[in-house]
Amino acid sequence: MTDSNGGIDPAPDSGTSAGPAEANTTHESEGGSVPEWQQEIESQPLVGAVESLDCLLRDFEGNAALCAKAQTFIKEQQKRRDVSFSASRTPGDGARGAEADEGRVGGSGEDSVQGTEGAWAMRRIRKDGCCFYRAYMYGVFLYFLRQRESIKVFIRRINEELLPQVHEVNVGAETVADFAEETVENLQKLESPEASMQTLDDIFNDTCSSNYIVVFARLLASTHIKLNSELYLPFLTAYATVEEYCSHEVDPMWVEAEQPQIMALTAMTQMPVEIVYFDQSPGEEPVRHIFPHSEEAHIHLIYRPGHYDFLFHSPRHTETPRSS
Repeated sequence: MTDSNGGIDPAPDSGTSAGPAEANTTHESEGGSVPEWQQEIESQPLVGAVESLDCLLRDFEGNAALCAKAQTFIKEQQKRRDVSFSASRTPGDGARGAEADEGRVGGSGEDSVQGTEGAWAMRRIRKDGCCFYRAYMYGVFLYFLRQRESIKVFIRRINEELLPQVHEVNVGAETVADFAEETVENLQKLESPEASMQTLDDIFNDTCSSNYIVVFARLLASTHIKLNSELYLPFLTAYATVEEYCSHEVDPMWVEAEQPQIMALTAMTQMPVEIVYFDQSPGEEPVRHIFPHSEEAHIHLIYRPGHYDFLFHSPRHTETPRSS
């Protein structure tokens, strides 16, 4: 199921509404030529290096309103605690090693420069239409890297609760289990005492593993929408059925996530996500929403129109130096 470049190639990418169980998880072009825009996207790491939140000020340079929001956000964010990091743990569960390693990780194996001790930071996610799913699932895996005693419980949920539901709405799709199996196998890697942030980065920057996890996330979102059509259909005005909506907007790779997909995926995993919106909404601070509605979230994302990046608390934050 892998091509010569190490990517997954279950089926040609025609841009059609093939279900996720038959989804093409590599970008391909007819005739073998790769457009310049696609080359630019594929030159980006799937999950980028650790960066200080100050990078937002550089990103928004020239936009006074967004720069002001970023300044307020950076100041307020560093005062906040991270519930997934500060939650109670069983002594000796191995999480401390992961925390210590976070201060060194940059995702590329390069030496890090000294940064702020215990700070919120961000990691850029490839702009390939899968950024929400990839960023969210990276957050799920990071949570379990820090809470290793919970991994077996979540894997049991996948096998005994989530996967049967996915099979229920994907009858005859023999490859469904492959995506779940890849996700479970990579979660199990985090149980090792030697597992670190580098382990997590290796998983999510490997095209095969990373895209299989993304497809599994799409399957979960699609399944929840199909099994709860009465909740979603009133908001899907451009489609006659939830099946039609999923076949165009959820199942295919490279299609961006909207609010229904976010609500559906978080409902399936039962892991809330906080999204910080940097857009043209009024106010001096970016708007924050938690999906599903909750007092706290274990996963945090930054949204800019059409794109999501990953926001997290690094116990000993360092920023990977950019190559000149």
